[in-house]
Amino acid sequence: MVNFYRENMESGKNIIMVCLAMLGCTCYTVSQNYISGTVYNNGNAYCSATLNNAGTFVNKTGGNFYVTGDITNSGTTAYDGGTLLFAGNTMQSSGGSAIFYTTNVSFNNSAGIAVSKCMSVNSTATFASGLVTTPSGSVEPLEFTSPAVSAGTSNASHVNGYVRKLGTGAFTYPVGDASMYQQVIVNPSANASGMVVKYFAADAGTAPFGTTGTDPTPLQYYNHLEYWTISPVTSATGVVTIFWDSYNNQGIGAVSDLRVAHLTGGQWLNEGTGSGAGTIASGSVTSNALSAWSPFTLGSLSSNSPLPIELTDFSASASNCQVSLVWHAATEINFDHYELQTSTDAINFTALTTLPAKGNNSSYAYQYNPRTQGTLYYRLEMVSTDGSVGYSHIISADVACGENEVHVSPVPTSGMLNISTGSQSALSCRVSDNQGRVIRFLQVNDMNSQVDLGQEQAGIYSLVLTMADGSVKTFKIIKIN
Repeated sequence: MVNFYRENMESGKNIIMVCLAMLGCTCYTVSQNYISGTVYNNGNAYCSATLNNAGTFVNKTGGNFYVTGDITNSGTTAYDGGTLLFAGNTMQSSGGSAIFYTTNVSFNNSAGIAVSKCMSVNSTATFASGLVTTPSGSVEPLEFTSPAVSAGTSNASHVNGYVRKLGTGAFTYPVGDASMYQQVIVNPSANASGMVVKYFAADAGTAPFGTTGTDPTPLQYYNHLEYWTISPVTSATGVVTIFWDSYNNQGIGAVSDLRVAHLTGGQWLNEGTGSGAGTIASGSVTSNALSAWSPFTLGSLSSNSPLPIELTDFSASASNCQVSLVWHAATEINFDHYELQTSTDAINFTALTTLPAKGNNSSYAYQYNPRTQGTLYYRLEMVSTDGSVGYSHIISADVACGENEVHVSPVPTSGMLNISTGSQSALSCRVSDNQGRVIRFLQVNDMNSQVDLGQEQAGIYSLVLTMADGSVKTFKIIKIN
């Protein structure tokens, strides 16, 4: 049985590769990566270089075409029944001057796939591994035809960019922001030319709350940390289902408060059919029928659910071997505490400290000396009074330690202080309270020591180091409970 062959129109020769499908034989196309005639595949074929299609590529039912390099398509493709598989281990791209039509596609590259020219899927797009990115404009999306679906979407594998869906009926858009998969469902009853969706972890825009939505009850809050652009290419009618979870959705007190919020005509409107379904940790709410489209996000009718803690600032800076982190919260309704977390890879985080909430319009600061140099990453785990958890965006600081730097951290501290004297030697350390009474005194025997203030009351203390060269270094210590 012949299950792969190439007709070279330029030379008039047929290059035939024969393998017996019944024996599970695989056909390779490693070096034949330029198509100027017609290529047919109905078995397993591989291309490890850039696939340049200037002819006709036919991937028949049963055909699995594995690409580990890039794709440049200026020729002819069609929904021929086969599967195109991105299987590289470095960043891959798919572009060219012509839309790439495929029945199925599998994205299985942890390094990611950049789609710069529309790719159209007629059956299933499988997100096995890696992010799929599309251009910043909406004209070259990942496209799903009317019967097509997605599968396997996750935080590690989804579309960071635009997705277009043709036809009617409910469709779950596989979109996110490269950090988290953030689904939205659009269910058009009429859809002339396709619906285009993208997720943004940002504020769609401040505007007054109006009464001209499909539900005239005005909203009191909208989620200023995320939104979805949901727009028809020409015209459409249908409903939208917005989801909430632990990402960018803090401040939910009751599911019954939640509605679909719609920014249109310079106002945030209530488009909800009623309260949402689920728990305050996760769930969804669906709109009434709509014919006007624009940004959508989660809205609330009550101060019991003011939606996310509003962080107006969260930043990190490093000087020599010390990192300073500051943030400001404009609102902290129904909020309990922050856990400041750090990471060396922006994936696996560990706790640095926990700070209780102060209330609306509060500022926070934390300083410490990390034991690791290089780029360090930070985020805030934000915990509500009901125990629900959300996370801030991730920030970073580049840490480099000087040899002669002396540091005491963390500041503020709830207990243990770490003392690092760099390449210098210290003889002793004493800690005094705000009345000058010495409460701790110890000999310093090496360049890294610790002082335990866990039993002391909250307040301001002074730590004095006497160095081996006779110099004295003084530090202000803030003790918290």
